[in-house]
Amino acid sequence: MKNTIKGMLSLLLIIMLLQILAALGYAQPQKDILRVGAQTSAMLTLDPARTTGEGTTVILSHLYNKLVDFEFGDSTRIVPDLAESWEIVPDGKTWVFHLKHDATFASGNPVTAADVVFSLQRVLRIAETPSRRLSQFGVTPESISKIDEYTVQIVLKRQYAPQYFLSCLAYPSVGSILDQQLVLQHEENNDFGSAWLSLHAAGSGPFVVEQWVPGQGLTLNVREHFWENWTPFFNKLTVKEMDPLLQMTMVQKGDIDLAWNLRPEQIHHLRQNPDLYMYETPEFTIMYLGMNVGYEPLSRSEVRDAIRYAIDYDAIMHEILQDAAIKIQTIIPQGIFGYNPATPYNFDLEKAKNLLAEAGYPDGFEVELLCAPSHPWSAIAVKLQSDLAKIGIHVSLKFMDGLELYTTYQTQAHQMVLAQWQSDYADPNDNAMAFAHSTSVDKDAKVLSLAWRNKYVNPEIAALVDEAAYELDRDRRAALYQTITEKILDDGPFAVLGSPLRQVVARFEDFEVPPSFFMFDASTFK
Repeated sequence: MKNTIKGMLSLLLIIMLLQILAALGYAQPQKDILRVGAQTSAMLTLDPARTTGEGTTVILSHLYNKLVDFEFGDSTRIVPDLAESWEIVPDGKTWVFHLKHDATFASGNPVTAADVVFSLQRVLRIAETPSRRLSQFGVTPESISKIDEYTVQIVLKRQYAPQYFLSCLAYPSVGSILDQQLVLQHEENNDFGSAWLSLHAAGSGPFVVEQWVPGQGLTLNVREHFWENWTPFFNKLTVKEMDPLLQMTMVQKGDIDLAWNLRPEQIHHLRQNPDLYMYETPEFTIMYLGMNVGYEPLSRSEVRDAIRYAIDYDAIMHEILQDAAIKIQTIIPQGIFGYNPATPYNFDLEKAKNLLAEAGYPDGFEVELLCAPSHPWSAIAVKLQSDLAKIGIHVSLKFMDGLELYTTYQTQAHQMVLAQWQSDYADPNDNAMAFAHSTSVDKDAKVLSLAWRNKYVNPEIAALVDEAAYELDRDRRAALYQTITEKILDDGPFAVLGSPLRQVVARFEDFEVPPSFFMFDASTFK
């Protein structure tokens, strides 16, 4: 289980907004400055190799370029960024990237193969959380090499699906390419320039850092002589630290142009303001009920199905989450390749009771549900307790703080649990491995996935997950994920409830938030 990091909405979305507004003739931010209110406390460093928070990766997307990026508005498609092309050699595991020849860093230095090799090797040598997205492919510093001034070779341990590998390279904390010369000028005690990079940048992106004061705010300036053909519609962007209540006040008064950490009840209130506009998109997060099949009643597929039919999903979405989430029932989020829109489970108490009877539990049973004591989890737990009581399942609630809940869940010591999973990267393998890959319930199992935590074993589905990770053909891979999501939907140890919405409020009109929110580069907009 992963805790969702409450961060910032992608600055790219803001830039897209301003360009749309300019085309439509709407007013630009005051004095060419875009003013944003946000919670920035999770932003601890600007060093890509040490970054974990979503908010910081959003900033990185506008300071740096990567070899590849996601197509705007379609996070299932990879497009060139610094690499103009790439190919896989016949062995299936060696990738060759050909760089654009006109890209330059903000320092004026050209972007070369040496910078790419240095940047990717640096991520692996620093070996913090971002490095896992690269090392999972068996990539080592030695397997990344310069072929010539504008050609880079990366050797993986075996063949992998192209979307899988490229999606990880498109993630800012992994794929950001740094100005090697500038970084090494600021190296101290063999730290790869990390101390300096915590407050500065060495990128080729369209923005540069004017000032960042951790815990207070950030100012970015549009870069002079940006190498891509891109015309900005503002010259400065300021992000000021403020809690949701202050954001709400400031955006109403017109003291900020955009607020991106508002709570659902604030969004609901601000919808009545004719001067403000609400925009939303599903996050790459799955909210779910986990059912440990090691607990006897839950070992029966009919029982798990009965629970899924006994849940009033619409009430959870509308009454508890206040329409700040969408109902989905499969394990790959909307917006990621392989998403399955099927929602076969509805609130059907008669069907749920019949399934319980078929499983040998006509009078129900008792079960314990673990959850966090905070909203909305506690309210969802109470609702599930009420729903399941209607079919004879008596749920006792046990509230735990995050660390205790995580430890209990991680050691398979629960019966049922309310949790959520945030995708590490925009490829279905991340969610498929988490929700569907389990071949053993033993402590030394190969993959300690969410399925494993719920003591669910299905070697057939696990084999399909592995096959999909290595499949080169896009259509064949899509078919594999269709099968995987259907099987887990029908038989798995989860009742997927939905995905939260990223909701923002702006003083601008006619803006559509794309489904992905953290991996785009503003310079892709011309």
